[in-house]
This record gives sequence, structure tokens and C-alpha cells, in this order.
Amino acid sequence: MSGKRRAPRPELPWRSPWALVVAAFAVVVVGALVIVASLAKDVVVVVDGRQVALRSFAGSVNEALEEAGVSVGFGDYVRPGGQDDLADGARIVVKHARPLKLTVDGRTREHLVTAGNIADALAELHLKPAGGRLSAPPDGKVPLSGLSLTMVTQRRVYVITGRSKTWTTTTGRVRDVLRTQGITLAPGDTVRPALDSFPRDGSVIRVLPLGGLG
Repeated sequence: MSGKRRAPRPELPWRSPWALVVAAFAVVVVGALVIVASLAKDVVVVVDGRQVALRSFAGSVNEALEEAGVSVGFGDYVRPGGQDDLADGARIVVKHARPLKLTVDGRTREHLVTAGNIADALAELHLKPAGGRLSAPPDGKVPLSGLSLTMVTQRRVYVITGRSKTWTTTTGRVRDVLRTQGITLAPGDTVRPALDSFPRDGSVIRVLPLGGLG
């Protein structure tokens, strides 16, 4: 009918300017979250045998360790290297150095090792205790504070007391070799080398009776 006006159509929500702004903002937020999620890396950090999972935004191995609160210093083992780029799914292994004061056959040296037990520490130093004697068990711990260890290797020595005898020994000093072999010194006997010296592999120990010096 002429003369009647149509009622205005209700404005659709999606055509509202504010709705467009909100939609655009949501797209930006979702996009940002996607970008951030793509930058995150799942990393496993193993410190002295203890494993920790970490979600990191670090760019390098050192940065990831800093995020995890892991400090590294001189002599520490870090793989991959600290300056290497951090990859998603990386496994970072850190072994802290520990001092080992090692006396082998009477000679003392100080080392830094990253092994947590004595057997692995000796292997790290390319030493084989097989057949020798240690002052602590091979499965004993090497603490971060350090350890003093004595190792006596198996050696062949020749003892001459009137007739020559050959023994294999892991004892320390000349006097210990004689004692373990049941050799008793008489008053005035002379021993070469000295009783408190350390006989090395192939050493000849001479027991000279009084008046038998020559």
C-alpha cells in the first residue's frame, strides 16, 4: 500500500565497525600467539646425570642454560657447545668438573675430571686399575668438592737375598714388599734401594747381610 514506510532493518552485528575492530584484533592476537609458539623450543638439559625438561625461547645453548639456572665454568663439559644455536628438541649435557688429587705409584698429580665415579674418572685419564690397588672402591663417588685417591699398579720386582726371586706385587714401599714375602731383616742388614723407596716395575731389591757390602 502506498504511503506506508518499511521498518528499518536491524543492523547486523558483523557489519558494526566495532565488530570489525574486535575481529581484526583477535586475528592479530592469534597470529602473535602462533608466532610465539613457533619460537618456543622443547629442550632437555642433563646436569651431572639429572634430567630436566625445559621450554625455552633462547637462541643459544648458553642462554638456555642460563634460563635453566645452570652455571658452567672452567673444565666443565657442555655439549652441544655453549655458543651453538639452540635447536628444538635439543639435548644439552653438562658435566661439572671436579678436582682429583691422584697418586699413582708414589707420584702425585692434580687433575680435573667430569666423571661422577672413580672408575669413570680413571678411564677419563686413560688409566686402567685392573690388577692394581685403589684406596677407594671403583664405584665410589667423586664429589664436586674433589677427592684424593691413591693407586698402586701391579709390578714385577726382583728380590735378591742370596738367591734371586721374582714377585708380582701391588704393595707400596720396599719394606712392604719384603714384609708381604715373609723376608725378615737381621740386625745390620742393608737393603738397596732404601726401605722407604717405591719399587717400580722391573726393580731389583737387594738384601745385603752385615759385611756383605760391595
